[in-house]
This record gives sequence, C-alpha cells and structure tokens, in this order.
Amino acid sequence: MPAYGYQLKTEDVWAVVHYVRVLQRSQNASFDDLPDIEKEKMKKE
Repeated sequence: MPAYGYQLKTEDVWAVVHYVRVLQRSQNASFDDLPDIEKEKMKKE
C-alpha cells in the first residue's frame, strides 16, 4: 500500500486514526458497554 503522508494534513491523519479505533471498538462492543438509557431503549424493542 503506498504512503499517503504527502496527501493528508496532520489533523486528517489523526481523524483517520480515531475513525479506525472507533470501528475496532464497535466490532468488539458488548451490551454492557452501552449507557443505561440505551440499554433501556434496546430492551423495549
């Protein structure tokens, strides 16, 4: 994969890093990771 350092600004690089980390966390999330209010919404559905 080619380097993209010259195409992205530093702040955009960090935005990509944070996006990937959020995706990783979302794939390993459990029901207990949800806030209580979201758990209640899920139980009602």
